Amino acid sequence: MKTNLLKWLALLSLLGPITANAAPIIYDVSRIIGSGSVMGTITTDGTLGALNNGDITAWDLDLFDGADTFNLNSADADNGLFISPDGLFATVSGISFDFFSTFDAVNFLFNDPSVLSYEWLLFNELESLTHTALNAPEHVQQAARAGVQQIATAQATGLTEPGTLGLALIGLAGLVLGRKRKQRQSAAV
Repeated sequence: MKTNLLKWLALLSLLGPITANAAPIIYDVSRIIGSGSVMGTITTDGTLGALNNGDITAWDLDLFDGADTFNLNSADADNGLFISPDGLFATVSGISFDFFSTFDAVNFLFNDPSVLSYEWLLFNELESLTHTALNAPEHVQQAARAGVQQIATAQATGLTEPGTLGLALIGLAGLVLGRKRKQRQSAAV
């Protein structure tokens, strides 16, 4: 009975790293849109699969609209984020967006609706960025897109969390000890 309990504890400790709460993931964004560009980072809470507003915890994006550079970031209270369901997906290697063929609704939008200007990065059937200031010409950059495309790449993480490593080592030690104990019992018989 005790041996079975040790085996189960060893197995559960090996499964710990798989089922533990996900760590935040930082994704790098580097996109060319028309004659403009977007560079920066998007941070998620570690959710994999379909993303919603609550899964993106931070962003810091520099947008170049062909004339000016402006920044959208989560630290600025004027900046907002809107994600419609079923358009944005995260994996351990990147964030992908499903560019659909007809405009139904805004699917993924970072914006700054401040008093004197508005700026946005928008994904739907087009990938577009806009900067408009009061009494100034609007600068819009767009690029037609189709299908599922990766829009951000996960930053490389070279270190495993100490807790994950510890659980794996405890599980391995439990399996080794259980095996040695079984061998000793077999030799004694």
